[in-house]
Amino acid sequence: MALGTQRWMGTDFNSPDELACFELLDVAYKSGVRTIDTAEQYPIPSGPGSPEGSTEAVIGRWMKARGVARSEMTIISKITGATNVSQKNIEKDLDGTLKRLQTDYLDVYLLHWPQST
Repeated sequence: MALGTQRWMGTDFNSPDELACFELLDVAYKSGVRTIDTAEQYPIPSGPGSPEGSTEAVIGRWMKARGVARSEMTIISKITGATNVSQKNIEKDLDGTLKRLQTDYLDVYLLHWPQST
């Protein structure tokens, strides 16, 4: 079972803010959830005050604040797809993801969607 995070920190009226995200992560963790699914593009919708990458950043802050060992969690993230996919962008975007999550590795790194032909 994985905890999805697409709308976390988003700009719409029902997106959870940082406090609510921490509470969701606390409940999931206490319930035995050890897999988190996120993406560099989250939150959706993003905007002023909630830029893309905010969701990964809140997960990283939660893990640090709660003292959750990285080895206890499986973290899945995604690179934004389509024309963004190149060796240079994969390396750059992965580096940004790792910094926001405050970790030095991901367990799974996925392509969010392929480029259409």
